[in-house]
Amino acid sequence: MRWKREINIKINLASIYYYQFLVIKMDSIGTAGLARNYIAVDLFVPDSI
Repeated sequence: MRWKREINIKINLASIYYYQFLVIKMDSIGTAGLARNYIAVDLFVPDSI
């Protein structure tokens, strides 16, 4: 069952990177504050990304 845990970790990391990418895109349209609030609630990622 170890490989399942590793896959889960990889999926979580991938989704965090994806959301960071979205924040960068949002930054360019000027709605970064909204995006960061959404991500903090969604993934429990601190506001410092």
